[in-house]
Amino acid sequence: MTSLLYHPGVVFALCFICTWIIYLLGKSMAPVGEASDGKGKVYACGEDIEADISPSYNWFHIAFVFTLLDIAVLMLATMPSNVNLALGVIWVFAAAFAIVVLLTDR
Repeated sequence: MTSLLYHPGVVFALCFICTWIIYLLGKSMAPVGEASDGKGKVYACGEDIEADISPSYNWFHIAFVFTLLDIAVLMLATMPSNVNLALGVIWVFAAAFAIVVLLTDR
């Protein structure tokens, strides 16, 4: 039973569930923001910029890519020696595919 709890898939699922619960608790405690004209404007050192500047990337995607890389390395580094090598290869390809999808999504 204890070896099942240390399986990378089970660890990932437990971490995902705990993270989701923390997210929902934080969402329920967070104050509701108010709509404002200044929220969508560009800010640069206190100067108002009238140009429409938007980055070509999404910060959420970059943060998620970083998380995927961390999880992939954790899964490979902590994989038991008696686990089939194909599982590690599947993890690497799944992580690489997810990263490519996130970075090419516009």
